[in-house]
Amino acid sequence: MDLRYSKSKNNCCVPQCSTTYIKNKFVSLHKFPTYSKVLFQKWVVVLKIGKRVTQHMKVCSLHFRDEDFILKGKARLKKGAVPSVNLPLRKHDSVGQSQSQISERQNRAKVRQQKQLESSHNAVIECTESLPSTLEVDREKETAVANLIYFKENTVKFCKTYEDKAVQVNVSEEYHTYHLDSLIDSNYKCSVLTGIKSLIIFNILVNYIESVSTSSNKSYLTSKQKVILTLMRLKLDISFRSLAVLFKITPKTAQSYFHTTLKLLSNLLKQLIIFPSKEEVLHNMPKCFEQYRSTRLILDCTEIPIQKSKCLSCRIKTYSFYKGKHTIKYLIGVAPSGLITVVSKGYGGRASDKEIFNAEQIIKKCDPGDSIMVDKGLLIQKECADYFVKLIQPPFLYKKKQFTKEDATKTASIARARVHVERVIQRIKIFKICQGTVLWSMLPYMDDVMYVIAGLINLSSPVLANDKFIT
Repeated sequence: MDLRYSKSKNNCCVPQCSTTYIKNKFVSLHKFPTYSKVLFQKWVVVLKIGKRVTQHMKVCSLHFRDEDFILKGKARLKKGAVPSVNLPLRKHDSVGQSQSQISERQNRAKVRQQKQLESSHNAVIECTESLPSTLEVDREKETAVANLIYFKENTVKFCKTYEDKAVQVNVSEEYHTYHLDSLIDSNYKCSVLTGIKSLIIFNILVNYIESVSTSSNKSYLTSKQKVILTLMRLKLDISFRSLAVLFKITPKTAQSYFHTTLKLLSNLLKQLIIFPSKEEVLHNMPKCFEQYRSTRLILDCTEIPIQKSKCLSCRIKTYSFYKGKHTIKYLIGVAPSGLITVVSKGYGGRASDKEIFNAEQIIKKCDPGDSIMVDKGLLIQKECADYFVKLIQPPFLYKKKQFTKEDATKTASIARARVHVERVIQRIKIFKICQGTVLWSMLPYMDDVMYVIAGLINLSSPVLANDKFIT
């Protein structure tokens, strides 16, 4: 075997072609055209190259016509030349059938068609022979007509009697028509379906929606039904398809009513998320804040899982390393009494608590001498120092093996005080839309969702009982 020649450089790479430059010196080898991707792909398709083309793969001149060369007998191809001779064949490609084979196949098809026609014709003849005579048919017709007349006369009499009864039945059915809004007739049912624990508050919201809704467009639902639909979506996380079935409308209509009513409720309930004055905070100070009377605000973040986006940039911004999934993050501020006073806009899960704190400019809401109670994850020491605001935070362990007695006592007292914000966030999570994975199409409405939920929580019963406050 001669090792001086490379097999790939001197052989034709076309399948089913065994031409080599060593055996046939009159054959020229040509590289694939790299100057044009389109022409390169044409060569690959025509020559049925079933693998990656390398720079050493070549095609022999036996696959080109004479007019593909610049000069006859010269080994230079014209620009744009494509192999068109001695092309490879696959196993399933036909090799060219003779005329006799084609005609034989056509004859067999004609014979099959003729047999099918004959069998159909025979079936029709058998059917015709099995039919009764004309006289018998006429007699059967006369009998059938007589029976039909008798049946018609008796049917008319029966229908007149049944019509009177049907009227009574229809009135009864109309009276007992099922309406979903008729279910909400107690505080318990209202709380289960909508998250509102008082029928009085529910009716106030319905009256508000009725007063601000425009009656220009035709509406398939009443204002009460729209409020129920919207709050059921938040409380139970029911899909729009399920709501459409319950309210007998289309999913698109259900979605439209939800978006419109949600915005109206948000505009109303957002006004209940207020930042109270220092005097009001001191007047409603719980006993567990005896050591932290200067506390104006307790902060904590909550994250809601969201659908993974197809956009890489969005996935980077929404991925939370703390949760290990894609989330939307909100910073919640609670007064010592348990009232929600701050609800930030939604941020991607990648954003830190400190970044949200600075973006919302929460520090500017406080006065010098106030205190903010936070967890260890919110590192805002510098921001608080710049505004002369005290930061109440559990002590860090750093390089110490264990806390001192004073640090342990401080950690326990702060934990007892901060439990209120945890209970408030727990109330937020009662609304199941904040538990499941929020669809990407729902994200533009999540800020309004949080405002509505926070407003409803502020309208509900207090987190602390009356005997837990400093008198």
